[in-house]
Amino acid sequence: MGSSPQRNRARTLLSGDSDFDKPERSRVLAWTFILSSFVSWIIVTIGIGILVTITFLLVGFSEPASINAAILVSYLAIIPLTILLIYADGSIDLTIDSMRLNSARSSLYLLIAIPVAVTLIDFILIIFYGFSYDAAFGDPSPNTDIGITWDSSLVAIGITFFSIAILAPIAEELMFRGYILESIKKLHGDVVAVFASSILFGIAHFPDPFTIGMATIGGVIYGFVKVKTGSLWPSLVSHLIWNSIALSVTYL
Repeated sequence: MGSSPQRNRARTLLSGDSDFDKPERSRVLAWTFILSSFVSWIIVTIGIGILVTITFLLVGFSEPASINAAILVSYLAIIPLTILLIYADGSIDLTIDSMRLNSARSSLYLLIAIPVAVTLIDFILIIFYGFSYDAAFGDPSPNTDIGITWDSSLVAIGITFFSIAILAPIAEELMFRGYILESIKKLHGDVVAVFASSILFGIAHFPDPFTIGMATIGGVIYGFVKVKTGSLWPSLVSHLIWNSIALSVTYL
């Protein structure tokens, strides 16, 4: 005698292969890949940085020069890895589309108007965050010594600006608004994607807790703009502006 539909369904449920379980398993696998990619991205960035720093020190370069060379090489190496992650996620076409500028008007809107507004909003929120942090935990006093000052050579300052103000925003926006946000968005929608990607973006700025919070705030704003515009340019340019100002005012 053949099995009845009821018996077949019971066997399926007992075996754990029901259609109900498959989406949940897919989500677990997707999150496993996202978090593994995030951890790998951090490890590779730090690992390359340490390796390059040690190599330059052994060759005879100064510590500041070695550290800044390490930052440059780390970001140059991590960008191709990030693009590979986007490709593996199946979002490469979406990322390419998000980088298109269709007209002069949209270019001005995406490259100037929105980034300026985003930077002002980010600045205001960070001021409130700084006062709140100081009231709750005391003066944050983050370490701002990168070994380069305005008295350093033009080459050293140029490498620092190129690494921190240009390469860092490109690498981080591709990773957190290009790959991670879009991956989570497929699973849970816009709101979860924006906040979850922002939290990971903040964690990536460890170990200073004040900087983690500041980056998380920026990540929420950048993620919201990415979702609303569908373009990666506003968050990328905003990130570039923010890093340039922070580097000029705080770190040099």
